[in-house]
Amino acid sequence: MCQYMSRVVFTTQNKGTFGLPNVTTVIMLAVFSMPVLVLPMLPWRDLATNPWLVVMVPISLFPLSVLYVLRRFMTRYALRVFEDGAADIVYPFKTVHFATGQLREVVVQKKFVAAVDAYRTWIQFIDSEERIVATLSPNAFESDLLNQFLAELQASNPNLIVRST
Repeated sequence: MCQYMSRVVFTTQNKGTFGLPNVTTVIMLAVFSMPVLVLPMLPWRDLATNPWLVVMVPISLFPLSVLYVLRRFMTRYALRVFEDGAADIVYPFKTVHFATGQLREVVVQKKFVAAVDAYRTWIQFIDSEERIVATLSPNAFESDLLNQFLAELQASNPNLIVRST
């Protein structure tokens, strides 16, 4: 957190979810756990003749470790609104800071993605020069917390326009 910011009036952080339905997450865990479940079935008594079995242990743990790392990255997603009207969007590898009065408009867009036959929501943060300063996929956050973030942002910036398309 930077020293030039005022008091935080709203903050929320991803709890480590992937922004996917729970059923999909359970399926991912089950599929990525399969190699680990196969380990006891391997012929360990023949280790002298099959040295590749030693290599199978880290290889079988690799999918689960990737899932763990992705989950840790997702916990970095955070949204903050400060008392003076400033805001932060914290991504896994960067933080976008909006100074007081920098934002002119927040647009919540629903776009149809034909490849998956579904609508996808994006939130665009537009500054006073009509540039898109940041884009956020709201899937990382619960909808009520996201609505509360937008309400707090609009309350601390009375000139901010929040619209849906």
